[in-house]
Amino acid sequence: MVEVCGFDDDTTTCKSIAVTVENVAPSAYVDEDLYILHVGETLSASGQSADPGSDDLTATWHWGDGSSDATTSLVNPPLLDPFPSPSIQPRDVDWSADHVYTEACLYTLTLTVVDDDGGTTSGSAYVVLTGNGDLVRGSGWWRNQYREQPPNDFSTPQLLCLLEITKFTSDVFDEVNSPSDSRDDATRVLSVDKKHGTAEDRLDEQLLAAWLNFAHGVFDLDTMVDTDGDGVVDTTFSGVVQTAENVRLDPSATTAELLAQKDIPDTILNPDEREKGNRR
Repeated sequence: MVEVCGFDDDTTTCKSIAVTVENVAPSAYVDEDLYILHVGETLSASGQSADPGSDDLTATWHWGDGSSDATTSLVNPPLLDPFPSPSIQPRDVDWSADHVYTEACLYTLTLTVVDDDGGTTSGSAYVVLTGNGDLVRGSGWWRNQYREQPPNDFSTPQLLCLLEITKFTSDVFDEVNSPSDSRDDATRVLSVDKKHGTAEDRLDEQLLAAWLNFAHGVFDLDTMVDTDGDGVVDTTFSGVVQTAENVRLDPSATTAELLAQKDIPDTILNPDEREKGNRR
């Protein structure tokens, strides 16, 4: 209850007003927008939260793979914060946790912070978890993996996860330009008629195979690759695919320009199985 009084030189008038003070939810932020790592590597996530109140805060890391980890920061340890709080102590808390994923896929990492009065806020980041492949594979090998018949080195969920990584990292194979949501979609892209396929289709075939090698962990974005077949690495993997995708998405690109870009990933994706070179 708040009392408000007004007065002049003759009289004073007061009125009581009922006021409801509501809890303010804490903030929650993950330090990075994107984490990229390989299966088996440890993700060390960190974040922050602030709360203008004097509340105990509980942070839960939801890793996106069905598991979570929670921790609590008490405002006045070891005691729990009573209601109402006896003091005003704004909070700024740093959070951190480690996690190891077991399957290559695209994950959404969420940090949820709850105060002891029920206020809650979440922040999130993406996790691109690539595999540990050690052989560069050409488009024909990937076509055989995605078609609905053996032999297959991957399960259907694993193959779809590799496509999820591709859609996230690629500007060509997204939901707008070339949806790649199923094994049939991937098989179609990887099954180009070499004589009658368009230049765009032929470039797409090599680009998808390149991104699948990345998702499988054969290449990192900063892996140096040999683009002209002279045995000397000269360009990063990300530089190759970014340049090729820029040409692919340019409506004014000529057939010759598209085919020239097709030849570069085709060169680094030697159809013969070979051990990868300078991975990291």
